[in-house]
Order: sequence, then structure tokens, then C-alpha cells
Amino acid sequence: MTTLRMVRSASLPPQLKFKRQQHMSLCFSHLSFRYFADGPDVIHQLSGEIPDGRITVLAGPSGQGKSTLLYLAAGLYPDAAGQISSGQVRVDGQDPAALSPGARCRLTGLLFQNPDLQFCLDTVENELAFCLENLAQPPAAISAALEEAIDFSGLSALRRRQLVSLSGGEKQRVALACVRLLQPRWLLLDEPLANLDPASGRFLLQRLQSWQQEARFSVLAVDHRIENWLGIADDLRLLQPDGSISAAWPFPRRRQDRPAFDQLLQQHGLIVPGRSYREQAARLQGSPFLPLATGRLAGAGPAPAEPATEQSDGPPALALQNLTLQAGGRYLLREADASFQAGRVYALLGQSGCGKSTLLRAILGFSRYQGSIRLAGRRLRAGRPPAPGTLGLVTQSPQDQFVGGSVLEEVTAGQPDTEQTRRKAESILRQIRLWRFRDLSPYQLSQGQQRRLGVASLLLSSCPVLLCDEPTYAQDLAATLALMDQLLTVCREGGRLLLFTTHDRQLAFEYADEVWEIQGEALKRAAAES
Repeated sequence: MTTLRMVRSASLPPQLKFKRQQHMSLCFSHLSFRYFADGPDVIHQLSGEIPDGRITVLAGPSGQGKSTLLYLAAGLYPDAAGQISSGQVRVDGQDPAALSPGARCRLTGLLFQNPDLQFCLDTVENELAFCLENLAQPPAAISAALEEAIDFSGLSALRRRQLVSLSGGEKQRVALACVRLLQPRWLLLDEPLANLDPASGRFLLQRLQSWQQEARFSVLAVDHRIENWLGIADDLRLLQPDGSISAAWPFPRRRQDRPAFDQLLQQHGLIVPGRSYREQAARLQGSPFLPLATGRLAGAGPAPAEPATEQSDGPPALALQNLTLQAGGRYLLREADASFQAGRVYALLGQSGCGKSTLLRAILGFSRYQGSIRLAGRRLRAGRPPAPGTLGLVTQSPQDQFVGGSVLEEVTAGQPDTEQTRRKAESILRQIRLWRFRDLSPYQLSQGQQRRLGVASLLLSSCPVLLCDEPTYAQDLAATLALMDQLLTVCREGGRLLLFTTHDRQLAFEYADEVWEIQGEALKRAAAES
């Protein structure tokens, strides 16, 4: 690792080496930013400083501008979009937007929330090599660095795979390996573990911590899941509604420090590790930072209806029989059997890349398989979508599904233009905190907001079977509770089947009637204690 540190230092432009000695921090000073000249500020008069040489986690409500801050720190904004209407951003004393691309990528490296937006080539190996080719590195240096990056992210088995064939979690690991190759002074991570199972996420963070301690670079990570960083990060910062970044709260290093830290998370409406979602919902109303839009989750009003009882006199709403799935030359499932009833909620767990999303695509007719899939007793044709209106899906990248010109149009697309539809759309958008954005294009929303919009569009559909791929990833506590409340209500009251994937075991066992898991090419019922 000493060699890596020397290589990075030697490759820094002279002006960056000089400034690093004088100004070692990421500083926002009275910063205001907007996407359109006549539009409102997305960030208004924000000030705060992140010190050098530490791992800092930035948390706060979805849609408040955390990702935008990372884009500004990386110099992508305002060069690629928007304008700074006041204030400034300085990274180690430099304006990142004013640097050349080569100097900028040595100063800051950004991992997007959606890694698909960063890839240029076809395979994992080619993508990694392309990063260093852009820096005019000699072939021998590229080969050695590439092997280290592959080992760092655990990509040996994936190196020759097509990027389009990877799962969301596998793509995140590739994107992190790309940033590793560039050796930036500041590593900026936007929900880096959102699509990773806990074991894979822990593996990567431990590698990241060792690398950071050796090379002494700086990390600023946006994440709603604070438990990911316990024992890894140094400080927690909160992006506050008053346009400031809170003082640093040290992550607990001793067990006796956890109660006070958990209390702090609770006071600010953040997800408390290991605590029941139902318990957190009851306490969320007291938070001045995240007022909850729904009374039911706060303990007022009736709970959603009980799940439907098992139907013995009719076919299940969805059935898998002897189902075998393959992808990338390997088996994901072998001869799987499962049945799912209407009016019930099912969660699907499994490691990143095990085949959860591929299974949903197979049900929808987008992936080929052997065996049979039956919808209300009728066998679907492999590789062909079922009849319109029978299945609804929200993918991991909901922006790929948008068809409406505005948020409101997206939610109501395909629905009858009636007063009832408009009232229902308003109710849903208010509950998931998107009503004030109803006239904006869906593509102007943050990625967390886009996720909520995708689920909202599904809620208004009349499909009897709803499939949700990671509906709560990259969501704050209030949004997670509101989305799950809406999904359960639609399922119970409409007698529909809901099947959702997640890496959150606690969420799965609290909200689902049955939890299934893909393990070792088998689909089986999951145990809560596993």
C-alpha cells in the first residue's frame, strides 16, 4: 500500500500537491444551487466543512440534496447541469469544477447511486482497463493495477462477464473497483451498498477501511443505512433543513456508547440499527426533521387488513413449477417450486447476484427459463410477456420505466382520467412526499424520489400481481415506512399478491406473510433466525 500512496502523490498535478498542504478539507460556504435559472434552489445557503483523512457518513431525508452535494464536490455540477447562484465549493482549497478532467479525477472520485450511469464498455475487465487508459497509463502498470482492483472488490469470477448481465450489487462492486483504480484524494460514495447483501457490503467496507487507513485519503459517503458503517466510519454528519451540515457525531467504538448514539439517530428520524420498524414508526412523529405523512404508521388509525387465508379450492395467484434459471453461463435456480396466494405479501431474500431480479424478469417474460410459471392457473409462455394488466413491476432502475412528462402524469399513466383517479394519485403522492413535485419531470427527481415514484405508479395500477425489486433501497426511514404501508394496504384491501425483493431481513420478516430465499441454486422458505 506504500507504493500506491507514492504513485498517487507523484501523479497529482503540482497545484494540487501545493494546495493539499494548505487546505485539507471539503468546504461548502453559503452554497446555493439550482437546476434552472428561474427555478427554486435545490440547496440554499448551505455551509459546512468535512475534514481530511477521515471516513464521514452524510445522512438526512431523501431529496434534500445529498447526492447533489456529491456532484458539486466532484466538479460534475455546475459543468454538466444547473448553476451555483451563490457561495462556493472548495476541495483541498480548489474549485473542482475549474480543474481539467485529469486533475479532477485525481482529486475526487465519485461512485454514483446508479452504477449503470458510469459504465462505458462491455465487460468488467475492459471497463476497469478503460479507467487507466484514460489517464495514459502504460500497459504494464494497467495490468498490475487491474489485478489489485479486481481483488479489492472480489471480482475474480466476474472479470469477463458482460456488464449488462450483472446484478445491481455486482455492478456497484465494479464501479467501486473503477474508483479504486483512479486513487482519488477524496472518495465520494452515493449509497454504495444499496444493492448489496449485508455480507458483501461488510466485505467491501472492511476493504475500504484498510485501504483508507493505509493511504490516508478521505471518504464522504451518503447512506441511509447507518448500521453499514458501525465500526468502519469515523463521523456522522446530518444535512439539516436549515441549510447547514451538523457537527460531527463520532461513531461508537464501544458497546456502552451505542445507546446514546441510537438515541441520537432516533431524535433525527434516522433508521436505528436492529430496532423494529413498527417501533420506529410509532416514534417518528416526534422528529422535527422527518414529519410523517401517514397517521397509521404513527399509531393512529386502523392497521392494514389481515392477510388472506390460504385458498384450497382454487389455483394460486402465481405458481412456479420445476423452474430452472440460468444467466451468464451458470445456474441460478434448479427445479424450484413455490406458490403464492392473492391478498398476501411475500419477500424474496438472497445474496447479490443470486438471481432475485432474474426471477422477477422471468415471471414477466423478459428472461427465458425451463419449467413452468402459472398465473391464476394459466401457464405463461417462456420468454413472452403475459397479457397487459396482469402483472405490475418496479425494477431496480425505475427511471427506465418512466413514460409520463410529469410526476403526476407518470402516476396516472394508463389510468382512467377521472376525479377518483386524481384524488387517489394526490393521496399517494402526498404520503410519499412527492406531491409538491407533481409538475416536474420524473427525471428531475433524486434517485430516491424516482424509486418512490416508481412504486407509486404501481400502486395506482389494477394488476392482480405486483412485483417490486428492492422497493425501499436508498430510502430514509419515513419513506421506507410510507412505501411499505402503501404496498400492504393495496395488497390487503385489493386482494392482490405482492412479491418484493430486499436485502433487509428485518424488513422482510416484519412486513411479509412469507419470506423466501435463494440459496445455492434452491428457492426455499427462509428462517427468521438465519
